[in-house]
Amino acid sequence: MVPAEIIAGFTDRLLDGPRRDDTGPWEHMQKAGWSVDLRQDGTGEAISPDPRLPIQAELRPMFNDSPDHLAWRIETKPEHSGPPIWQIWISGSVPDHLMAGLAEQLVSTAPALRGMHDLDHYAARQENSPLTPEQAVEAHFSRIDAARTRARTQRRTRLTTRLPAPAFTPASRAPSRAARP
Repeated sequence: MVPAEIIAGFTDRLLDGPRRDDTGPWEHMQKAGWSVDLRQDGTGEAISPDPRLPIQAELRPMFNDSPDHLAWRIETKPEHSGPPIWQIWISGSVPDHLMAGLAEQLVSTAPALRGMHDLDHYAARQENSPLTPEQAVEAHFSRIDAARTRARTQRRTRLTTRLPAPAFTPASRAPSRAARP
């Protein structure tokens, strides 16, 4: 149930790499008005300002309260108690620019692309989407196609900038002929 746009924010940064003006994930949340509590040990917690459907992002130790191994846990829960509507766990050392891409989409106020008849958690729906399920799928495929094109272009660019140009001499183009006795 994690919105594809949030996952795409993370995966697109794998292709794009860090940006010059990039800030970390916490800064994206703070700028969006989230309540952010950062601790001395590098861990922290952020809560979205929307009381109807709060999102909580937390960077915490994975094992025995050791700050050497941190994990992100992001989830959204309805106002009442119950299981999360969706939840993400990202463990291990994750570069800040990847988490910044995820956070950028996490705090976005743009509606998630969903077809108007897609099943979703009752608490997650704020208003019906004007998109048909087919239009929502097509929009996601368009984004994936654009990411593939960017990846191919980057791969080709890296290959052509790393490989030296082939040496060309007129003699190297002529077929070699062995002398016959």
